[in-house]
Amino acid sequence: MNKVIRQIRSDREYAALIQNIRTTSGHAKKYPALLTGLCDAAKFPFYSALIKDVRSILNVPLLFVLSDEKECRKAGEALAADGFSVFVYPYRDLNFYSGTSSHEFEHERLKVLSALINDRADAVFTTPEATLQYTIPPEKLIESTFTLTSGESSDPEEIRRRLDSMGYVHADMVDGSGQYSSRGSILDIFPACSHDPVRIDFFGDEIDEISFFDVMTQRRIKEAGKIEIAPAHEVIADESSKAAIMESIKKLLKKYPDSASSEELEKELEALDSGVGLSFVDKYISLIYPERTTLTDYFSAHPFYVVQEYGSIEDKLRSIDFIENEKITSMLEARSIESKYADHTKNSGDFFDEIDNSAGVICNSFIVGSGGKKLSGIFTIPTKQGISYYNKDDLLFEDVVSYLRTGYSVLIITESGKSAGNLSELLRDKGIPSVISAEPSVGIVSIDFGFNVPSFELTKSKFAC
Repeated sequence: MNKVIRQIRSDREYAALIQNIRTTSGHAKKYPALLTGLCDAAKFPFYSALIKDVRSILNVPLLFVLSDEKECRKAGEALAADGFSVFVYPYRDLNFYSGTSSHEFEHERLKVLSALINDRADAVFTTPEATLQYTIPPEKLIESTFTLTSGESSDPEEIRRRLDSMGYVHADMVDGSGQYSSRGSILDIFPACSHDPVRIDFFGDEIDEISFFDVMTQRRIKEAGKIEIAPAHEVIADESSKAAIMESIKKLLKKYPDSASSEELEKELEALDSGVGLSFVDKYISLIYPERTTLTDYFSAHPFYVVQEYGSIEDKLRSIDFIENEKITSMLEARSIESKYADHTKNSGDFFDEIDNSAGVICNSFIVGSGGKKLSGIFTIPTKQGISYYNKDDLLFEDVVSYLRTGYSVLIITESGKSAGNLSELLRDKGIPSVISAEPSVGIVSIDFGFNVPSFELTKSKFAC
């Protein structure tokens, strides 16, 4: 991938974009730059180049906002394979009712937030609707996270109490994130922000050993030395929060004793009184966290935004605003929550104001749709989508000859070193000069392997991949 990235970075228009970012980074008033011309195949290599350069200039993680979560995951996988520390922050359905629900996306979000706090992220990919959702404030996440270290003293019973308060579920055997189990002097925990569970061996109150173990075999994998335990839920109701929720519910029941939600509210009161079955507390996130925190609050300054297709995101958020307003109206009509707490997401207008007044790059297919916005600059990198040449050797040779005749540098990526050697021989038989693992240059084909990049052209720079 590095060879492709270097070709992008050598493009004059890309270099001008980076110079714009460098120059405007010191300005008190910041605006995004507009970039057009990128085909789908060129986006991931461009993202890689941009992450390298922005991290070098500003030393901040980038926030990529794409309209589709599947695209976020594709981009995340591609860039992670290129060695970047990339995370995907998904949207999650908030649970407003009593009953069980999956916390998979919640744990994934907590991993992202912990990575941002600990400066372990190069970039975060997300969707606009996920960006707008309220979440746990950074101070609360830090306060609720604790570390266990081998050789240190820690009361096992106190750890269990703390896990209960952080949303962890006791199980006979740990087989999923957010669970813990206890037997004798052994405490198993599957931290919400960890890929693997940990087994903690105690000798009295002293932690004798901490090891990761395999969920399927329950056997130890490797020693951990120490482990960070983050909350298992984004919304954590402490005793004061529970009391405030109970007070709010009692007000509603007193004012509307025969409302459609009175039975559900009574169940909530019972759960809050017993401290068991608090799955509905997402509904009260604005009461529990009056700060109304979102993902962007986890960036030390304003995020460096990379927004893909601004117009599509505007259209999507209009639809989301409508659905959210309908949901709130329904809750208020059913008298299931006080109006001042019927707030679970940031306003989309505030979201766009932040993007429009922050450093970043708006990547649009065309310049249209950007009218009226203040921009730090407009840049175009003309690219052209290529095709797959799998089992199309004759077409590949024909196109390579055409590229070389018109002054292009050409990079061909194969599956393996053996495939690269075989292709080099075939090109030689056709009278086409080639070299393996060399930088692309005019007049000779460069062949490489070990990474995957879709076919595209930088038409002004005359580079074909």
